[in-house]
Amino acid sequence: MIQKIFGVFLLLSFTLGYAQENTSSQYSLHGIGIKRFRGTVANTSAGGVSLFFNATTPSILNPSSYADLKQTSFAAGGSFTSTKLEGNDGSVSLNNATFDYLSISIPAKVLGFGFGIVPHSSVGNELVVNSENGDRNESQGKGDVNRVYFGAGAKIYKGFKVGAELRYNFGRLENALLTIPASGEARQIIEQTDVAGFTYVLSGTYDFKIKDKYLVRASYVYEGSGDHKFSNVQESASVRVNPQSEPTVDPSNRDFIDAEDREFNLPTVSTFGLALIKENKWSIGGEGFISRNGDFKDRFRNRSLNNDAEFIFKDGIGVRVGGQIVPNVNSLTSYLSRVDYRVGFRYENLGLQINNTEINEFGISFGLGLPLPKGYSNLDLGFEFGSRGENTSDTIKEQFINFRVGLSLSDKWFRKRKYN
Repeated sequence: MIQKIFGVFLLLSFTLGYAQENTSSQYSLHGIGIKRFRGTVANTSAGGVSLFFNATTPSILNPSSYADLKQTSFAAGGSFTSTKLEGNDGSVSLNNATFDYLSISIPAKVLGFGFGIVPHSSVGNELVVNSENGDRNESQGKGDVNRVYFGAGAKIYKGFKVGAELRYNFGRLENALLTIPASGEARQIIEQTDVAGFTYVLSGTYDFKIKDKYLVRASYVYEGSGDHKFSNVQESASVRVNPQSEPTVDPSNRDFIDAEDREFNLPTVSTFGLALIKENKWSIGGEGFISRNGDFKDRFRNRSLNNDAEFIFKDGIGVRVGGQIVPNVNSLTSYLSRVDYRVGFRYENLGLQINNTEINEFGISFGLGLPLPKGYSNLDLGFEFGSRGENTSDTIKEQFINFRVGLSLSDKWFRKRKYN
């Protein structure tokens, strides 16, 4: 069983490295794309709050949660997203199906640890700009930045736990810019970026009981970043434009453009959280976070398709609130009483400003944790309804619906034999 899971891990690691078009957001044109991973299905169904974890199910957003592990946990999940883009020229609907995460968490004598692979961000956009002089500019982007990680957590004193995690981010992003002038030669520029670099997480969690019935949990999570290298390549080619078919590149007229490689840190994030928990019954909590984006840059120096539109990165803020309840975890007669019911809300300023318009995102989520016949395993289902941006002369509004499916398997994998 263990060998099979590790085989799946390696296969999906390879697949994720070459996955493309896992989002349909025009805002993914900027920076290194739209943030993809916000937690497991259990996390995202409760608004993305990372405070809900126990001895069988860690929170892979908070490495200090590994300190509570009593059983090995395997988790995997994927999602289907339907996005409606609304602009001044009308609307269009797009769909994406993606693999979202694979993680393995293992308890040890003095600590717990975990590793896995998740998507960090994705690029997937199509944009057309028609200028007053008759020129037409088209942009199409794709690609992903993925993340492999290793984290560990340990108990320090009574209810105080600490954790740390090292992450390696890698991937390839591509953008095709097609310029069709009112008169003259049409040209296409392909911009390709290979991303590589490390980030890290430091976290602390403190639990204290009230009247032996309730648990108050406070946490702090800091996500830091080292320098990331952005290796850039640009290729320019003339294009034959046929109104009745796709543009075709003229192989006899193409050349490479000098493109400057870049190095800079990804945004850092500080998250503060507080939760009230009645063990094996219900949990309610919230988190506030600050994203330091001031030093963040774009992977290319000039990313704007429309020269009149200016974008800058600013510090962002956000909140997440969620809760979950299990009516009767030990019920033998009612399956529905053993289901974990979840609900949540999140709001975030993305730290991106386009022509003085700040881009915000919010989501309302619901979910179910359906217990499986053996052990402490669940089939997790999640739904989220939300929007990003607003419909102005320079920006569009994106409304999305996410349907997520996850599998969480917990058991004691490593047992010492009592009999030969």
